[in-house]
Amino acid sequence: MNVDSVFYQGSTHPICQDYATVHSNDAGAFAFLADGCSGSPHTDFGARFLVHSAMQVSNQTQDTLKRTPSLFCDQEFALRAALFADRYRVAVGLSSQSIDATLLGLFSQDDLIYAFMYGDGCLVIGYGDESYDFYTTEYGMGYPNYPSYAVDLRRRDDFIKQSNDDVVIKKCHIDPDGVVTTLGGSDNFNSKIRSSAEETEDITSPTTFLFRKTEDIKFVAMTSDGIETFYRPEVKETSTTNIHIPAEEVIRKMFPFKNFQGVFLQRRLQRFVRDTLREGWRHEDDLSVIAMG
Repeated sequence: MNVDSVFYQGSTHPICQDYATVHSNDAGAFAFLADGCSGSPHTDFGARFLVHSAMQVSNQTQDTLKRTPSLFCDQEFALRAALFADRYRVAVGLSSQSIDATLLGLFSQDDLIYAFMYGDGCLVIGYGDESYDFYTTEYGMGYPNYPSYAVDLRRRDDFIKQSNDDVVIKKCHIDPDGVVTTLGGSDNFNSKIRSSAEETEDITSPTTFLFRKTEDIKFVAMTSDGIETFYRPEVKETSTTNIHIPAEEVIRKMFPFKNFQGVFLQRRLQRFVRDTLREGWRHEDDLSVIAMG
């Protein structure tokens, strides 16, 4: 599978606090993105530290991942990445809050694809008939599950107390005509996908996914929660109102790939940005995307 990444600055942000990149080694292909917390200082650095630390861990553990690829979704993987990121921020004199960022990852080995989410974000599976399945994860009280909490036990305890287990995982299906069905935990989302979304009792655990790449799956992508912040202005005689654009509409417009050669995601997103700007679309939050196809 080919992998690619892209990230864009949001309209309300003075600097982009999202970051994403991809790479491959003997274990397989990897893609990571991080979304820095707007309320913490210097998380534009922290997001980069965290993503490059995750890449470093994937290189250091590639022999282990070749034998046991499921360890990609183990908490130990993200903990090691957070520890590396913490060392980098100390080296340049930044506060411990600078690495407050979500971390999302994809890993493919042969026909298996593993994915994890620390914090909020979106997983999208695209099919050959132009239908899509997607998960979105949101944490209440403004406290996403950041890997940085793993290196600061006091803040981890505060997160557990404040969160009240308030995590919302929504799963939806978009059919080829754009009709959206929201599915509950007992509904048949996709029997090929195994998810920890309804199984974990530990709110500091990641949401994880495992599925087999079959002929009907064209691509798998993950995005930061910036995909939920698109809007279009509606101008009236005396006022302008921003109309929210739901994620399912963004997904249909963002991901109709023609092929998966080279920097396929960057090409597609350049077209997406050009087309949506003409239609007046904007996104308030930064947006990062990783994809395998």
